[in-house]
Amino acid sequence: MAIPVSLLTVENVRKAAAIWRRESGYGRFGNGQRYEVKVGRALYPVKAIAAIALKLAGHPPLTPDDFPSRKNGTLHNAFEKLGFTIHDMGEQNRELPEPCPITVAGLLEIITGLGADIVITKNKKHQSESNFRIDASNPNQWLDGNWTGLPVQIEPDEAFVLHWVVHKSLVCIGCYRGTIPAATGGNCLILDKAHFYFITDIKGNSGAHETLRGILKQNGPVTYSYFRPMADSTPKGTPEQRFRIAQARLEQPAFHRAVMAHYGNRCVVSKCTTADLLDAAHLPGRDWRKGHNKASDGIALRVDLHRALDRKLIKLDKDHQLIWVSPSLNGLYDEYLFTARRAKRA
Repeated sequence: MAIPVSLLTVENVRKAAAIWRRESGYGRFGNGQRYEVKVGRALYPVKAIAAIALKLAGHPPLTPDDFPSRKNGTLHNAFEKLGFTIHDMGEQNRELPEPCPITVAGLLEIITGLGADIVITKNKKHQSESNFRIDASNPNQWLDGNWTGLPVQIEPDEAFVLHWVVHKSLVCIGCYRGTIPAATGGNCLILDKAHFYFITDIKGNSGAHETLRGILKQNGPVTYSYFRPMADSTPKGTPEQRFRIAQARLEQPAFHRAVMAHYGNRCVVSKCTTADLLDAAHLPGRDWRKGHNKASDGIALRVDLHRALDRKLIKLDKDHQLIWVSPSLNGLYDEYLFTARRAKRA
């Protein structure tokens, strides 16, 4: 049947959204399978909102069977002419970005090093994965869940959200920007500047494993748990300065991967290729706290050489060749000096 879209009004659409929040499943309508309409800050099933709004306008009640199963361009256009946005869930629920591999110890270092409160959410079911999705109003943000209640004692812009996809060993950490209501009556947490990690060694019995499990698997309600840093671990500075430092810390695993890929997983000085002995070292004058976290900001160095560079016990030239070693090292790295190598080639 033809849907009388001319009867739709802004006022009735907004009232319909309020009714759906109170009575999700109204008239046997379900959540949108492909398209949703954005009313206010939340997303709602297109057909359900249209049916409720038309009933408010005096039209006889409509059922899901009255609407075509395919995309209804006329209905979508009517909503858009009233100033509402139609969102394609097929684009929203695209695959997550490729996660950065990280060890349990590395993830624990990030969590404890953020120096800010973290609200933790968990997903243990494949069928719930679509509840973690792109924000229709801002493609740079993610929406987490359809949760009952709101996080407590957590301030937007001063805290982080950690979403753990348990069955995939995936973790997403982003700045907490507040919440928006979900169409089904729950709440979605807003994550900004999100970073995705794949935990490579989730099964283990080390001290780091026990500590991380204690953070992620807390007793109590399923909805939210929290990690609050020790008072003496909170970085100094304004909230904005602390957030910039924390954000830069989240970028370190990606920085490490980019540097290693750029240098072929080989130390530029010793030519060592043993992954466990290599660091992504920031070049002199580059600082991760200031966001210098591109591949061009660092080099691959063996762990001991990285420490020596940071302590100014060695110097490299612009081509990353070793040109000076502190006498205090008693010739430890002389074999790697550029002059020694040139003489050896001669």
